[in-house]
Amino acid sequence: MELDFKKIEKYNQAYKKWLKTVPEQAYEYDNEVCCCFAHLLSNEAEKNGYQTYKVCALLSERENKQKGVSAFLPKADGSGFNEVKWDYHMAFAIEVPVYKDSQKTEILVGDPILFGKNLVSLNQWKKTLACPDYAFLMARKGMSLQGSPRGYWLSGEEPADLDAHAKEQIALVAEDVQKQNILQEKIKSNPALQKKLNYRQREHYRPLVSLLAKGVEKNKPIPKITRVRE
Repeated sequence: MELDFKKIEKYNQAYKKWLKTVPEQAYEYDNEVCCCFAHLLSNEAEKNGYQTYKVCALLSERENKQKGVSAFLPKADGSGFNEVKWDYHMAFAIEVPVYKDSQKTEILVGDPILFGKNLVSLNQWKKTLACPDYAFLMARKGMSLQGSPRGYWLSGEEPADLDAHAKEQIALVAEDVQKQNILQEKIKSNPALQKKLNYRQREHYRPLVSLLAKGVEKNKPIPKITRVRE
């Protein structure tokens, strides 16, 4: 079946609106609050009538035999990639029709930490995290996810107020990033502060490319050129 890129663009535009409810500077950096983004963005999608899920990658074997997941993210300065590692990684997803002349649905993932402001197919998300089926979990938002009664995270006992916790954790990351940015400016005139930055530094990354977003760009119609008579 052929993808309908008009449908996909519609979902992407909705996703960009949902992202405006969380601080952008927080998800442009390496952080460990993926479950908080997944929770708050799921809330926004549900307000728009979408069926939402939590998707989670975990239990891949790293070189040092520790268990976890990782992704190679492009450095903000364009000098290459870094491997970013987590115990597990979570994102939210929606189930929507994506094909021409068909109501057949697919799962699209919204992961601002990896893919910025564009949705991505579930298959691409799993491949990015080298996530085989045995190392992948998915459940509807609010349902149990490997011992987490409401599927919020895999980090032990859940907070009582999930919304408040998610907002607080993301705000703390955004505040830390803002302080780091101020410190980086001060280092230009006082190099002795570099040691302080190294202690608390968060790496700034560019998002990975969404193949769905590339397809939307490729299939956009060429604008008509109106010739003006001289």
